[in-house]
Amino acid sequence: MGYTNYWYQHEDFTDEEWNKIKVFYHGLKMVHGGGEYNEANHIFNDEKSGDHNIVFNGTKGQDYETFVLNKFKQDIAYYDGENTSFNFCKTERNPYDAIVWAVLSYARYVKGDRSKFVVTNDDGEHYGKE
Repeated sequence: MGYTNYWYQHEDFTDEEWNKIKVFYHGLKMVHGGGEYNEANHIFNDEKSGDHNIVFNGTKGQDYETFVLNKFKQDIAYYDGENTSFNFCKTERNPYDAIVWAVLSYARYVKGDRSKFVVTNDDGEHYGKE
């Protein structure tokens, strides 16, 4: 089934929180996604990140599911009764998994009310309470 990271986003990120997350992500991208450091061993590829989302996957055949973090919480339930705050990304423990976990952990760190952004993974690491 694949190794998975999970997160519950109960509210939007504020502009200040989102700017901090984007700066953190930009730093990771510079070092691990190429950026200005052309000698870097690229482990992830920025796909479609924009003002309101961060989107990336692995590289060099070590991709799996695309990671997407949105500034705004999702209000659409794709199935009846689905928890709209629930998100996940399967990474199969590929190298980009470290970047996924770093972004999620940092997003929780900068969240004003940390109970509104909970992260966990299949290793049992868990920050917050759902």
